[in-house]
Amino acid sequence: MVMEEVGKLAGTFGNAYIVIEGNTDASRKGVVPADLVRQLSYDRADAVRRAILAKYKFDPNKFKVIGNGWDNPAAGCTDRATRSTTRRTAASR
Repeated sequence: MVMEEVGKLAGTFGNAYIVIEGNTDASRKGVVPADLVRQLSYDRADAVRRAILAKYKFDPNKFKVIGNGWDNPAAGCTDRATRSTTRRTAASR
């Protein structure tokens, strides 16, 4: 979902909360502490939230930000070639 779609969704459903989830791949699992990876994915999602707020001027309380770390891999990400698809953000209402 692109930022414009999230903005339209948030504007259409005025009382809805928008959840933005940040994710990362597990390529550094066992090397980097899980709490740092979770923070990275949270920061990724929060950057999206801040960009939406700057563009659309919504109430900041309308958004919930979650950092999943490597706990929510994209489907089919099993090798180096597909790993980057797990480094993503997702929004839902």
